[in-house]
Amino acid sequence: MSENPHCPIKLQKYEASKEEYKDREEENDSMRNLRRRINRVRVRQADNPPIDIWANWVVSSFFFKNLILSLIIVNVIVLGIQAEIGEVPGENLHLLKIVLALLDYCALFVFILEIGLKWIDDFWEFWVSGWNIFDFLVTLLSVLPDVIGMMRVLGNNPQVTGDFGSVGQYFRVFRIVRALKMVIHFKQMRLIALAITKAFRALLFITVLLFIFAYIFAIVGVMFFDKFSHSDTHDLEYREAFSSMLNALLTLWQIFTLDQWLKIYNDIQKVTVEKTTNWLWSAYIIFWILIGSFVFQNIFAGIMVNNFQIIRTELYQEAKKRIELEKAELNLEKLGVELHEYNRRQSKDKANINEEDQTKQDPTNSFLNEQRNKNIRRSRHSIERKSSSPELDIQEKIEKNLHNLILDNTMYCWPEDTFFRYLQAMESLQENLHERQTIIEMINQSLLNMLDNTALKPMKTKENLLSSLLKP
Repeated sequence: MSENPHCPIKLQKYEASKEEYKDREEENDSMRNLRRRINRVRVRQADNPPIDIWANWVVSSFFFKNLILSLIIVNVIVLGIQAEIGEVPGENLHLLKIVLALLDYCALFVFILEIGLKWIDDFWEFWVSGWNIFDFLVTLLSVLPDVIGMMRVLGNNPQVTGDFGSVGQYFRVFRIVRALKMVIHFKQMRLIALAITKAFRALLFITVLLFIFAYIFAIVGVMFFDKFSHSDTHDLEYREAFSSMLNALLTLWQIFTLDQWLKIYNDIQKVTVEKTTNWLWSAYIIFWILIGSFVFQNIFAGIMVNNFQIIRTELYQEAKKRIELEKAELNLEKLGVELHEYNRRQSKDKANINEEDQTKQDPTNSFLNEQRNKNIRRSRHSIERKSSSPELDIQEKIEKNLHNLILDNTMYCWPEDTFFRYLQAMESLQENLHERQTIIEMINQSLLNMLDNTALKPMKTKENLLSSLLKP
């Protein structure tokens, strides 16, 4: 703004998915909050940086992020080995179990430390992000088994200790949810998870419609298969399939998945009733298979495939943009190097010219100075020849890299106070321009008046002469 205070503001159009836009907005908000905290007066005047800024620096560092990711992968492997050898007796595996337990507790300590550092950074901002809440819940579920185990050890009541032990054995399963932390640390995984969530939202109405159809078919099935449920035939395996609403819904779900549906159909055909009733029973089973298995399953598959196709397209577009931007950055770097080299040659050429002029003005030139002047002229001639060649023409270089300059999507973020000051400066500029226009109009009017006065003076003198001659 200090270099060009009257430049227009560039509002760049950025095409991105909602998930990517949300992630980008979160990153921009975090950067703005960090700048705002750094620019506080107490932070500037402090001898050492505050602990919240230090915590933000640690959490955002490349080393800490890779450390967390490596611990997640190692911890998942450790949990798999513990599940394999946890109940295997033997003294040979005792040392291995201790090492695995130590690695598990170390990883858990680092995960808790990560949550603590994020709280120190900004406690209230932590709960704004949904991914932070997800990370907290995953860490909490993985901590519960160890907390329950400590309560079992410290408890004095045998009954309570036994209850905690049985509950702790079930909660130990939740330690494996730490593997879900990988979703948080990979941007592509987050996009896929959000797209799957979006697909489930789209499937919600289809699921409700399927449940309505299943409820109607369950009521009809309980009424249709009443004779089948109360039949005297002894070799019926699925007699209770339509005896109640709950059993009817479970049977319809089983037929929906095409699991043992032919056995249910053959079991129904064993009951001998009227031909019309048997035909209705067969039509009922076949019609539900057509609606459930062929219609709704294909709708579910189509929605999932469509959403994953959207994911693939978004990732492809993002990768394509990233490659184009990398190429543009490389070309801009080359252009910057060439511009720097061109400026360096121009400055060197000017210095040689100035030195040559000084040597021409000096009357006491020696033979060495003359030789040096020849070398300077020769080098200047070669430099001018190279600079005028099409390969090093700066205008041509700019035209060739104009597309890369257009693709440069560097975002410039202005603080709010700077933006308001810019608007005030533009308003003052408009007022000055108005005053300047008024002054110019006044000057023009003054010049016209002055010219009119000078033109009238000769006319007045002629009139005076004529009047003096005509007097008697």
